[in-house]
Amino acid sequence: MLRKLFGKSSSPADQTIELIKKGVSSFEEGNIDAAINYYNKAIEINPKVGIAYINRGYAYFNKGNLSQAIQDATKAIEINPESIDAYGVRGDAHLQSENYEQAIADYSKAIELSPKLGAAYRKRALAYHANGKLAQAVADFESYLPLAPNDPARMEAQSYIDYLNKHGAQDGDVDFSPRMPDVDSDMLTNELLTIAQDMAEIKSEPKLVIITPGRLIKTSDPLPGRETIEPKFLSMLEEIAPSSNHWNILAIGMTEFRAFNASPHNSVPFLNLLHGFAQIGHAVILFEGHPSGLTQMCRNRDMIVVDSEMIPFLQTDWLEVAKSTMRQPNVLKVNRKGLTLKGTEIL
Repeated sequence: MLRKLFGKSSSPADQTIELIKKGVSSFEEGNIDAAINYYNKAIEINPKVGIAYINRGYAYFNKGNLSQAIQDATKAIEINPESIDAYGVRGDAHLQSENYEQAIADYSKAIELSPKLGAAYRKRALAYHANGKLAQAVADFESYLPLAPNDPARMEAQSYIDYLNKHGAQDGDVDFSPRMPDVDSDMLTNELLTIAQDMAEIKSEPKLVIITPGRLIKTSDPLPGRETIEPKFLSMLEEIAPSSNHWNILAIGMTEFRAFNASPHNSVPFLNLLHGFAQIGHAVILFEGHPSGLTQMCRNRDMIVVDSEMIPFLQTDWLEVAKSTMRQPNVLKVNRKGLTLKGTEIL
């Protein structure tokens, strides 16, 4: 009787479509949790609707839940092995997770399915670059440019091409793995250290200062002020090294010339952490940790930040030498992602 009075109830297929539409609207409005909830309900009604998994995976990706994004995209691919969007979402999550080979494989599949998909070439180029395959990165950026004549990312892609060609894209793959580079051990003079320290202490224009294995001084580009730092990240920085202390911080990371010039962030994956310390007022100097310069570099330091995977290449008594030389014996071991407190350990 009710059906006759109020009309036919909507079918499961109609309900699923409606829930997906609501999920899309919620996502576009910035309400990611609501969007995920709508996609959950759509999947409950029809567990074989691939677009719901793709959209939910993309929502999880935007929340930073990369493992769930990969899981959802994989489910969508099981439903439809020719889903370009699913490979795109999974590739993005793998790229963000630093699973570069998997990201390359997913973008390659998307390109196979749609050879004129410019975004896939650009993202695969980023994965190639991160994986040290500079020539392939340049080739993909060059393939991307004519396919995306109006894409705002074109200027960035051209900058990548120029940068990678300048830094040896044609000289073979780059090894970003941790290791101790050869150094000019006699060139680490007190005068050079004084210059580096003075540069690191310029608070009006914060920079990360790098002492290279060849014992030259390089700096990062000028860094923006602390007001530009995301609040959660700022809170983490303050918890580790309160800005009121104005510390001298020494970082030990992989600064081999070709790798660091090709991609500083891939050579020292926690570079953002070091930039953050400089942005909140600390004087930060990065070097490779060679035994010939360790004692000199540790003098008057209040904290050392060391790449956990560089430790096997340091002298066996490095920690004892560092703590006996520093002004304050704060030593922080950081994993190669290094962006959360869970990735750090006080030694």
